[in-house]
Amino acid sequence: MSIKTLVQWSPRVLSILFTLFLSMFSFDVFEMAAPWYELLLGFLIHNIPTLILAIVIFLAWKRPLIGSIVFAAAGLFNTILVFTNQGLEDWLSVVILGLPAIIIAILYYIDYRFI
Repeated sequence: MSIKTLVQWSPRVLSILFTLFLSMFSFDVFEMAAPWYELLLGFLIHNIPTLILAIVIFLAWKRPLIGSIVFAAAGLFNTILVFTNQGLEDWLSVVILGLPAIIIAILYYIDYRFI
């Protein structure tokens, strides 16, 4: 495998895995005792970020700058949101959700800039 192939595929594969990881959190809706239509609506609402990132991955497949900008914005937004609402004691949330998005943004930028 060449470096060019690795640089092109790593942000795409990692962004797909990250999006699947985010979608995993939406399944907690089904633990509630509610009618099926409320569960379905809750599931759809919880998957809005996942759907947005899926669209971004689709757009960034041929235009990696889009992926770089959106994933950087998502990572920074998550970091700012966590630190303003919960303070520094919830740094693990930033590491689990914000940092991977920023790393993916950097990889997309490397793909855009150098390949």
